[in-house]
This record gives sequence, C-alpha cells and structure tokens, in this order.
Amino acid sequence: MLKLNLGCGIYYKPGYVNIDKFELSVADQQADLYFLPYPDNSVDEIEASHIIEHFDIIHLPYILTEWWRVLKPGGKLFLEVPNLWGSVINLGLRRKSKKTQTIRFLFGVDMPGNFHKAGYTYPLLKKNIINTGFTQIKRLHSVSFHSESGIRMSAVKSLKKVNLIANFRLKVKKVFPPPNVMLYSAIESNVIQMLQSMQDESIKNLMIDFSLFHPQVAKILYELLPKSRASEFDPSLLEFMIAHNFPSLMFSNWMKWSKLTQNLSLEVQRFIEYWKKRILTVLDENTNPENKFSYLLSTTPQVSDIACFSVELLGLESQKLCNQAMKAFQKADLTMAQDILETSIRVNPSNELAYWNLARIYGIKKNHRRALEYYHMTGSLLKNSKWEKLWRTERDQFRKNHLVPKEPLQIRY
Repeated sequence: MLKLNLGCGIYYKPGYVNIDKFELSVADQQADLYFLPYPDNSVDEIEASHIIEHFDIIHLPYILTEWWRVLKPGGKLFLEVPNLWGSVINLGLRRKSKKTQTIRFLFGVDMPGNFHKAGYTYPLLKKNIINTGFTQIKRLHSVSFHSESGIRMSAVKSLKKVNLIANFRLKVKKVFPPPNVMLYSAIESNVIQMLQSMQDESIKNLMIDFSLFHPQVAKILYELLPKSRASEFDPSLLEFMIAHNFPSLMFSNWMKWSKLTQNLSLEVQRFIEYWKKRILTVLDENTNPENKFSYLLSTTPQVSDIACFSVELLGLESQKLCNQAMKAFQKADLTMAQDILETSIRVNPSNELAYWNLARIYGIKKNHRRALEYYHMTGSLLKNSKWEKLWRTERDQFRKNHLVPKEPLQIRY
C-alpha cells in the first residue's frame, strides 16, 4: 500500500513516503506538490496536514486535482488546515501571551516554506474538494496543534473514471505552469463555469468562446473531448490562432474598437459576438483564416505577453495604466498623464478614476468644455455615495469659478 505524507516539514510520519520541498533532512523525497512524481491512479492514501494554506487560494483547485490524479479510485485524502474562523475567535478570547502563538499558527512564520497565503473555513474547503471530484466528505477531529483551532477532513476519490474538469485543470497546469495567478483566476471565473454547463451548448460555440479567451486553452479542451463531439470543430483553426498569438491581437483590436457605452462587460460581449461571427464564417464556409483575419493580422500587437482576453484582465490593465498616469500627473507631466489616461479608457470604458483625473487635467489646462465633459462621464459611473458627494462638490466648484485640484485623485474602494 502506497501512502504519501505531503509537506511533511520536520514531522516524519512512519508508514508513509514523507515528501517535502525544504526539509530534506527529514523527508524521504523532495518533490513539487503541483507535480507529484507518481503515475495516475497509483497512490492509496494522501495525508496533507497543514500544507494547502501555504499556496495561493487560486492554485487550490489545481493542487487538489494533482492529488486526485495520483490517487487510485477509492483512494483516501486526509486534509488538515488552520480553522480561519476558529482562530479569529481565539484571538478575541485569549490572553496577550497566547495571541502571538495563534497569529503564527494562522499566518505562518518567516522561514522558507513556512508562511501562509490562504485561510479556510470548513464550507469553503468542502466546496473545493467536492468540485475536484472527491466524494464521501467527512469532518474529523484534528490530530495536530491541539492548542489551536483546526479543520480536519477526509475524502474519497470517486470510482468514476472520467472527470472532465479535473483532467482539464491537469492539462492547464502542464501547459501554463504555476504561478500564472492571473490566468488561473480568469480560467476559474470564466472557463470552468462554461465547462460546468457545456451540455447545454454546442461544442462549436464552446470552442469559439474558449479560443477567443485563449486558443491554447481551447486546444486543451479539444484534446479532452470524445471524438464524436470533437468532430464538430476544425482544430487547424486553433493552431492558426496559437501561431499568431491571438490574445495579443484581440487586445490590440479591442483598443481600436469603437465603444458605444461606458459599460465594460457590455462592450466586451459586443466585441466577442463580432469575432464569434467571423470565426463561425471561417468554420461554416471552410475559408482560409488568413483572408478572414487579414486586418487583424496586419495590426502590430500592443502587448506581447497578455495572459488571455477577459474582462478581468482588461480591468486590471486599465487600473495599472491609470496609476502610471497618476505618477506622471504628480510630477506635473500633464501631457503624458493625459495620453496614458486616454489609453486606460480605451482599455476599460468604465474606469471612473481615469475620467475624473482627465477632468482635472483639462481643468488645469483651461479647457473648460472638455473638463466638464469628463466630470459628467465620471458622475455617470460613480456608485459610492462618499465619492459621489466629493465629485459633485468638485464639479460644482469648477462650474462656478473654474477652480480644480492640482494633484491626481486616487480611489480605493
């Protein structure tokens, strides 16, 4: 019987293969827990005590999927983690001398491999375990750190042999190795949701959606599909899109795209629908994609390393640009600040902070008409009553006597 003790640290567990990345004097084997050196369906039991909190929560589904891969059908997983809620309660009840101990238990210590990146409650952990494909979830008594509040649970790998989402995550992990935090986050919030409802949608439409997000991600799905369903889509189109770095081309085209509203999600949806129709034409008419996408291919990519094309990534890119502009604004380089802010708005037409700072810049430049236009666009986007009050006061003051603050504005919701 093969049993693994993952992330053993300084605690050796007899009867197990003890695996760690740092404590090599104690561990039987050094290994990366993202990529265990064991074949599929080869392990009978995994003990993972106080280890998953050391990873970014975005990576949790991918780590659990790796452990699911090596476990035999019917194999058992034992997990133990600090109880986030229980530890918070302890902090409120304990004497000062005990609080430091609880804080270190919850957040880790400043040593290689010993700091924590996530905290868990039982419902959150249970949901992730079930979504990975484990069954028979049971809550157990903690077996370590008895003076602190922990969560221990067991789960069993389902006897079901095919788990599309788990296999999809395994392939994603190989093609896009960790950390890739932003890509993994976008995949979890976009792609996984589509996979969970894929029976309600044609494979062709699903593959097009995936290919516009990232063609390499679409290729991963294609390779997992049964041949009867995969035949609905021409994989050569994916190779074409991968070869031409399609996410970067999409981003560049998005920058030139005429936005009709200040709603980012609505505009992205309209943009995606436009390109879905063009891809459908290529597939239905069996035309050469070089001809159909000639305009797109002629554009010079404005970025070469964009993780994928998604609302989340556009919002983040716009936010970064806006903050670069504020830096230029603070240094009184108004021309540079204006250029970057206008670029930020082309990326995300919902960026109220960019509009507001542009209003100030145009006010400083004595372009009163443009300043008022940007104040108006700012007001249509603000949702926070505190910032609405400040905006209204500033706009009214500008209307009355053309006074405007001479420094950039930062908003942190």
